[in-house]
Amino acid sequence: MNNADQSEQVRGLTKQMRSSDFRERLNGIEEFQKLCELETDTAIQSLVQIFDGFNECLADMNSKVVLKALNTMHQLVPILGDTLSSVINSALPIIAQNIASKNREISQIASDIIDAAIEYIGRRKTIFCKLTFFSFCIL
Repeated sequence: MNNADQSEQVRGLTKQMRSSDFRERLNGIEEFQKLCELETDTAIQSLVQIFDGFNECLADMNSKVVLKALNTMHQLVPILGDTLSSVINSALPIIAQNIASKNREISQIASDIIDAAIEYIGRRKTIFCKLTFFSFCIL
């Protein structure tokens, strides 16, 4: 895939994830997951731009969107591993907020993501994630 096609694909993904229609946001999340699974290198190259839209889904007002985004994130942690270090600082506080959700499924998957991040992101980055998570919880 050339750079122009890749840029267009990323723009389309983030546009879907920012749509006012929750079904479009769900579709954007699914497309992001497919991109990570099938074209991992392309996803990694555009991870920061994609997470600009994906983080909004993690904090969405619609619980279906949040749950889909959290499940996707949980599945992507092992695939993307250390490459998540470029976006974990922005995503982790949002994920941690979801632990306090009244929806048990959302709360549990958010907790599972933190555990997966600790397991799959490099040792040095893990310490930073823990510090960020605990300092966020104290606030």
